[in-house]
Parts: sequence; structure tokens; C-alpha cells
Amino acid sequence: MDREKILIKLIELLIKKYGISENILISRNYDKPLTGNIFNLDGISLTYLFFDIQKEYNLRFNAEQILNYEFNTINGIVDLIGKCINQEVA
Repeated sequence: MDREKILIKLIELLIKKYGISENILISRNYDKPLTGNIFNLDGISLTYLFFDIQKEYNLRFNAEQILNYEFNTINGIVDLIGKCINQEVA
């Protein structure tokens, strides 16, 4: 699955399930923390997003990836999903 498809799916999930406005889901915000002032997700919502993504893609992320803050921005999540998918294919 290519990066663009992953990004589209993630944005749809953020809009539909987490109520994030399309107005702030723009490329210049993709490297901003999801728990920051722009997106305002709390730790619980980020945890639910984590599980939603694992379920959607049938993936398991390792603790090191989470501890390295790879799951804190839209770009980070998209890249993490891409890495995990590519590891499973290899």
C-alpha cells in the first residue's frame, strides 16, 4: 500500500471517529503533534487511535517505535504504518 492511500485512510479515520476538522488536516500540520494545540487529542484518544490503526491494518507495532514518538504526528503514523506493512511483505 502506498503512502498516499495510507494518508487518506488515516485522515478519514481522524475526521469520522475523532471529530477532527478537515480544515486543520492539511499538509503543513502533518508534522505537528496530535496531542498539541492544533489537534488537541488527549492520551486516551491517541491510545484508541493506536488500537484502531492496528486493527484496521492488522499490524502490531513494537514498543520501541512508540517510545521514539513515531506515533505522535500524522506523518509519523503514516511512515510507521508503511514500515510495518513493508516488513510484513518482505
